[in-house]
Amino acid sequence: MNSDIDLLRIYNDYLQELKALNNTIKLKNEIERFETAFSSLRNEIDTLRNEMHLLKMKLATFVREKKQLDYSDYKTDNHKLLKKKYISLSKKFGSIKADLKKLVKKGVRSKE
Repeated sequence: MNSDIDLLRIYNDYLQELKALNNTIKLKNEIERFETAFSSLRNEIDTLRNEMHLLKMKLATFVREKKQLDYSDYKTDNHKLLKKKYISLSKKFGSIKADLKKLVKKGVRSKE
């Protein structure tokens, strides 16, 4: 997820360059839509990272205290939900990246 955050920063920097070079209203509106989507993705990533960190710390507590992890403890961790959230986030990010490629093509054409 750290690489996703880095990609979001790079994409956002590129959008700022594109915004500065192009003054068409339609393109600026699309850029703003992506900025909003990037912000939303970043929030989702941060939330998921926090949930995963808390789960990691809970597991570390079991190890440190040498407790046996039983099925009821495992069930409360809800690994399936975290995995589902991560897969959903990955799909959403992939879709936004594909849309961004289309925007880049429009942006490059309108600069020429």
